[in-house]
Amino acid sequence: MVFKKKVVEGKYKELARAYGAEEVILREGDTSKEMYIIQEGEVRVTKMIAGKETELGAMGRGDFFGEMSLLESEARTATIVAIRPTKCLVIQAGGLLVRLRRDPTLAFEMLQKMSKRIRNMTEKLSEVLTDRQKSDLAKVEKMTLD
Repeated sequence: MVFKKKVVEGKYKELARAYGAEEVILREGDTSKEMYIIQEGEVRVTKMIAGKETELGAMGRGDFFGEMSLLESEARTATIVAIRPTKCLVIQAGGLLVRLRRDPTLAFEMLQKMSKRIRNMTEKLSEVLTDRQKSDLAKVEKMTLD
């Protein structure tokens, strides 16, 4: 899998960044546009919901984050904090295009991971919705497919 390859010292060295335990990598609302691929370590994903910081999950080696801001030029939607020492490959928008041209499987792997995230989010959402809300959600999902 492309995401699980280690950073080769030299060629992509300038793209590798190391973070200490409990160091904030990016903050919800930031306007930075990089994407990160975790090479070593683990991160925690949190989001402010109803004024409270809520943990959404954790990611480890091979996972990526920041792609939404890179692709959409929008503010960050969550905060990412290193759980333990973590090394990430940091990719700018232009760098992503170069990598995709060199290795088209990267795009497919990104799509698979993003699809899995959407599926998991939909399942979690449906667990907390009422029957009426589930019906409305089904209508929204159908509209996005049209």
